[in-house]
Amino acid sequence: MDLLLGPDHDLVFVNGETPVTKTDFEVVGQRLKIRLLTFMGEYVFNTSYGVPYFQSILGTRIRKVDVDNIFQQKILEEDGVVEIVSFESTLVNGVYNLKFTARNDKNNITPLIEISLSI
Repeated sequence: MDLLLGPDHDLVFVNGETPVTKTDFEVVGQRLKIRLLTFMGEYVFNTSYGVPYFQSILGTRIRKVDVDNIFQQKILEEDGVVEIVSFESTLVNGVYNLKFTARNDKNNITPLIEISLSI
């Protein structure tokens, strides 16, 4: 059972109840956002889970195309994701913005996922 998270990453409560996610694309989209916001090594039970922010991105002179490749690889590693449908990113003044959608193995497309970070 996956609990529904809001845009601020907190649990969503409706009338005092915590609803579960109802569709496959919501579940996959939520898992993708969690994976991409997790620093590799942060999750003690699986230190390869997450994005190699410290290892490969932050504090380095990495090119935008290389950051794009890292994120695309991590998106495709998520269970249930079969393809990236749309992928758009910018790197302006050290701020990397990413917007994407992905198709799951049930042929549903995730809601638009947006991530922004300073690198």
